[in-house]
Amino acid sequence: MDRFLPLLLWLLVILGVLFVKNSRNHKAAQSGTDKANLRSAAAPLLKELGADHLLYAHWEEQEHFGRGVRTTFYRYGLTFQDQTLYVLPLKVNKRTREIQPGQVIPLTPSALGKIGVRTKEANGALRQLALHFYDKEGRTLLQLTVDAQTLRKNRWYPLNILQQEECEALHRFILPLAQRVEAENPGMDALLEAHAKEGFGVIGLIFAALGAFFVLFFPPAGIITALVGLALALWGKLRGAKSNKGLIISVLCFAWTLAFTWIYIKYLFI
Repeated sequence: MDRFLPLLLWLLVILGVLFVKNSRNHKAAQSGTDKANLRSAAAPLLKELGADHLLYAHWEEQEHFGRGVRTTFYRYGLTFQDQTLYVLPLKVNKRTREIQPGQVIPLTPSALGKIGVRTKEANGALRQLALHFYDKEGRTLLQLTVDAQTLRKNRWYPLNILQQEECEALHRFILPLAQRVEAENPGMDALLEAHAKEGFGVIGLIFAALGAFFVLFFPPAGIITALVGLALALWGKLRGAKSNKGLIISVLCFAWTLAFTWIYIKYLFI
């Protein structure tokens, strides 16, 4: 028991620090300082549109490079008028929290093929909106997340903002807009499903190519990686992917790994 007492004390200290930090950030959000700064940065746009509601949104994009992952953080201001959502890219100074607006991006029904809307609720109240905007070719235009409560966690999450009413207003706006866009693009779900099927072939091709490279240094890893790629490409084809390129290249890469491994074992392995 005595061995676990220091660990327990450290755990209590950490929990206490987190509680104090969260309480401080919540009070800062209630003061409305960051919210006022956001509104000041977007003031020219709000004045031009005659819009009232303004929201803070964010998105994290992750790119995988072998064992490494690069995360890019995006921040936005949102407002809406009539049938248009206006997206204002933001730069937030991680130290001073100064907000600088970029060039506004209007999203109109004429440019959209689909709007994906997901919500999270707690105790009957809306807590988060996750929005995914596609163009008419099924390509992703923009993804963003809107939280009713955003608290500063670290330099990557620099703002303290409460926006419950604004979040609910955006929800009331986006649902009929999504319904209109869906009605104007009846074949979009099938197109997105086709893109997803093709995606297996692309991912399979990447794995197969990596396997063809790895086999030069460690044949077992190369064979396994290429086999995974071939399986993904084949799975995409079985699900209805139209393109054969990913499957053909995956087959060739897997055949190469087998051929190289055979040569390695027969002539090079000592």
